[in-house]
Amino acid sequence: MSKKVIKKGFYKVKRNKVIENKCPIKIEFEKNNKTIKDIKVENSFVDQEKSKGVAFEKALKKLLKCNDFEASLSLLHLAMLSLPKNLSEIDTLNYNVILQFLHSLKPKDEIEVMLISQMLALHAQGLSLIGNVKNSTNLNQINSYSNASTKLLRLFQETLKTLLSYRNKGQQKIIVENVNVNSGGKAIVGNFQKEGGGKDEN
Repeated sequence: MSKKVIKKGFYKVKRNKVIENKCPIKIEFEKNNKTIKDIKVENSFVDQEKSKGVAFEKALKKLLKCNDFEASLSLLHLAMLSLPKNLSEIDTLNYNVILQFLHSLKPKDEIEVMLISQMLALHAQGLSLIGNVKNSTNLNQINSYSNASTKLLRLFQETLKTLLSYRNKGQQKIIVENVNVNSGGKAIVGNFQKEGGGKDEN
């Protein structure tokens, strides 16, 4: 098989993966970026609905794991407002970026939606401040932007840890690399869990 065919096949596989992970909701705005022109929802994500409004409501509640449509819209709008000022214009790109971000990380409930939205805001704000460092010539401004961006990105990492811990329900794994068993001894291999807070029974 030639290298050209292998390369073509590689890109074909990668392209299919991107399509499979594409957010099923897409919002299109008018040219003024303030009026919604159209909302597209893939039929495979929710039961086929004749009304686009009903399909969007079902899809958004399903994506944001929220039973209330107004609450879902509020979460989406708050995520939008938390972006840096130069990114928070109400347009097709930014709303769909948020939706794609949430879809890719697949939140399981409202708590995970809030944590993921917080991660997006912290990361975007942190990178925006790093960009300000590049455009600054004043040493005090450079230090100020650098310190603020470091704090925001550190908070992003802490929020990521919180999300992973929440998804694992606080479980911790202890990996034993080496086990030495003396002659005549026995080793038991398995998963053991002891619940705290109780008293040992005699």
